[in-house]
Amino acid sequence: MSGLEIKSLESPEETRPFASDMGQAGVVSLSTGPVLKGVFEPGWRWSEHVKRIAGTESCQTVHP
Repeated sequence: MSGLEIKSLESPEETRPFASDMGQAGVVSLSTGPVLKGVFEPGWRWSEHVKRIAGTESCQTVHP
């Protein structure tokens, strides 16, 4: 049984800027894997800023 982990996305361990300069992702690492918080600038669009890079029609990430 694993213990409780407490980390804040307000103080991420890593910051990943988007290639389009239209936002960034803050990352914290948990024992079960990374957790990301995306911050998107006004005007950001999947179809304009990610679709070409991802090669998919929509985001394929699970968003619980």
